[in-house]
Amino acid sequence: MQGKGNGMEDRSAGIARWAPRIVGVGAWVAIAGSAACQNAKIIRLDAAPRHVCPGDPVELAWEFDGTGTMTITPLTAQAPAGRVGERGTAVIRPTTHTAVDLKVTRWGGEPAGGRLDIEVGRAETLAASLADPDAACHDGVVSSTAHVKNFAAELTVLELDAPPDHARAGYDVTHVDARTHQPVTAHVAPGAPATRFAGQPINGDWIISSPLAPGEACDSPGLPGNLIVVAYTQCAGGGGTP
Repeated sequence: MQGKGNGMEDRSAGIARWAPRIVGVGAWVAIAGSAACQNAKIIRLDAAPRHVCPGDPVELAWEFDGTGTMTITPLTAQAPAGRVGERGTAVIRPTTHTAVDLKVTRWGGEPAGGRLDIEVGRAETLAASLADPDAACHDGVVSSTAHVKNFAAELTVLELDAPPDHARAGYDVTHVDARTHQPVTAHVAPGAPATRFAGQPINGDWIISSPLAPGEACDSPGLPGNLIVVAYTQCAGGGGTP
């Protein structure tokens, strides 16, 4: 045998064989050229739906590489707690705002963490971004659509309001009535909430539009990034949160 580089060449029987050299450092032993340690990774962490009425079922689903620990606050019945498998599902029934935290570690690599917040019957912000491809500005009006999803089916609108710091001259809001399948429009302004959508599921598309202010143009730098209204919700049996 003849030493060469980080390995040993064995020419016995006229055949060249190449073997790694074992390198010892103190009490640690490693094989030279071994693969670097991989970081922990969260592949999936979902909750459906994310907005519910008290006691509604929420399905959690997760997948990760490494060793995972899940913490649910406050802890609910049948909720996973502590060490969990690399992939799995669970159903919880939160009665108040609930946080789901997942922390994943892997020996020699960087840790990873993820968090989900599950909301229970509250005021929800509907924001329509003017940066979206579907946003429009013409005839002195800017408009965009808030795409609302992942709410429990029985979570419906009680009323819409406009926050004073975003209201401009108020908003016109259009939503397709789930009962008649016809679009319905109502005006929303600070101190003048709209009840026209009461009982409508909050899921769906909400088109929000606003007139340009005097002196504004479609390319004015002072235009807001989002058009915002607040939807106060209620559950099928009542219990709104205005």
